[in-house]
Order: sequence, then C-alpha cells, then structure tokens
Amino acid sequence: GNGIETYALAPRGVPSMDEERVSFNDLREHTGNVRDPENITLATLMHSAMLRNLHLYDRGIKRARFVVIKNITIPGVLLEGGFVDNPNDGRNIATPEYRQRMAQSIVEAVGYYKHMVAHDNTNMTPSLVVSAADIGVKNPALAAAAPTPTPVQKIGEKTSIDEAVAKVNLQESSSAPAKH
Repeated sequence: GNGIETYALAPRGVPSMDEERVSFNDLREHTGNVRDPENITLATLMHSAMLRNLHLYDRGIKRARFVVIKNITIPGVLLEGGFVDNPNDGRNIATPEYRQRMAQSIVEAVGYYKHMVAHDNTNMTPSLVVSAADIGVKNPALAAAAPTPTPVQKIGEKTSIDEAVAKVNLQESSSAPAKH
C-alpha cells in the first residue's frame, strides 16, 4: 500500500471498514459514538490538510471500530500517514522534514476544527464545511489564495438566472407561430 487514509469511528449500525454485512458489533454503541459528527469533521479536516500539504495518494476517509478510537471521550481520528514497507512512503517517513510537514498539517487541521467549534453559536456540532472566510481568520494568506465562496440560494429565492430564463421564454413564446 501507499498514501494516506484517515479513520473515524463508524456510527452505530454502520459496518466497520466498508464491510458488506452488519455484524453484532456494528449494532453496539461505543463511548466514542457520542462524538460522531465531530469525529467525521475532524477526519475530513485532517485528511484534506494532509493531502493538500503532502500531495499523497488518497486512500480515503474510512469508518472503523479500532480500539484506539472507539472508546475515546473527545473527538478523535486515526491517521495513517504512509506505509513504511512502501519504498516511496518509507523513504519519506524516514526524513525529519516529511514528519514535520505531517505534524504541521495536523496542527493546521486542529486549528480549523477549533475555530469552527468556537464560532458555531447555534449548537456545538461543527459544520462539515470550512469556508474561505473561516480559513482567513486564522491565516490571511490562505484566504487570499482561496476562491470566494458561492452564496447559498434560499428556496424560492429568485436569481438573475431566473430572470434571464423568463425573458428567453417570453421571447420564444411571443415569436412562436400560433397553433390551431
């Protein structure tokens, strides 16, 4: 194997490690399941920071019930940052520079996570989305490089595209020959 994979605790009723069948163990709730939303948010932030900063092969974010994450009482993940038996991964892992970049990626992700939780006034469950504005508060250089987030349209709200389509439809209906 090679690359990075990140594990979050599988929620109750979800098979561990993408198995096809649910087992008895999958139906048990573990201490860490109390933090399911936070766990997957932290996993997403950590995984994306590692991919962005280290340009590793993406093995994905997975759900599992490993001992090191199933009974934790705080948000947590298991991060696999490479395979020592892979020639490229092993060579990278052996260098202090690579390990430092991994550590900096983790610190960056935890900072984003902490910022999200601290600024969520509606409830303490963090959103799965980090906007460029959120990043900019911690690191203005990243915000300058990030694309401007697209505003979310509310249901029923008209847009300039709706108006343009209405004009085209009106023109087509007025120029179309009458059917008898």
